[in-house]
Amino acid sequence: MANKRGRKQTNNKSSVKIDNQLNDKLNNYCAVTGSTKTDIVNNLLRGFFNNKIVSNDYITLDKPFYFNMNDLKENKEIKATPKQPLTDKENIYIINKIPNNLDSFNKEFKSYCFDDIKGNHRGIFIKPNIMFDNKGNYNGQINYLITAYDYDVINNSLTIGLLENKHLDLYLTIEKRKYYYIYSKEKSILKNMLETLNNNQVIIISRSINETDILKPYTDNYKKQLLKQLNKAPINKKTINYSFNNAIFNNGLSIKCFVNELN
Repeated sequence: MANKRGRKQTNNKSSVKIDNQLNDKLNNYCAVTGSTKTDIVNNLLRGFFNNKIVSNDYITLDKPFYFNMNDLKENKEIKATPKQPLTDKENIYIINKIPNNLDSFNKEFKSYCFDDIKGNHRGIFIKPNIMFDNKGNYNGQINYLITAYDYDVINNSLTIGLLENKHLDLYLTIEKRKYYYIYSKEKSILKNMLETLNNNQVIIISRSINETDILKPYTDNYKKQLLKQLNKAPINKKTINYSFNNAIFNNGLSIKCFVNELN
């Protein structure tokens, strides 16, 4: 539910003590301008956090990037573009969020960045694709698309690389190896779970893990034929908002939570 200002309510219970003299000035300023303390503090914080990245899960873009999946699979490394494509839209993907889980916090810049280069960010995203046959039945296969991102904020440049599973750990420093452990663990959970579920439940999971702003098809026409068959399955499991650590399997629905929901 949104409040009267149209903002979505959150569980924000922030209570910050303001210096007495600054509080007096703030009260006086509000009185003569008709502003509220909340608006003023929010504006100040927006300015303070401008050009600062203070988490290393993902970066939400103001404008998306686009890339051709076939080009990525063929060349293994490509440049994404901020321009909407003119052709081959069936193979185009949109990126609204960029994972930056390989970043480290730089105290000088007061921001996350990669290799202590201001405005440079890197991350890895792993997308499991549950495979179905031409009749819409789960065929026992899961393909994992592992992509790496190098984002230059200053030049608004994004390079995307396609990684192999066997090489994934080469891209992680010692302190980042925990992400590889998370990936391996969740991969095992997904595999074991799919072996015990019926096809309707597999369909629910497939729909859930394919919802992501990191890799989103430009057009969903390629899915429509399949969904004509899949939509016959009853969908009665509630969606759980949960993300895996730092964009590893960051698909909006946790496999672990889903297991609990089915039990």
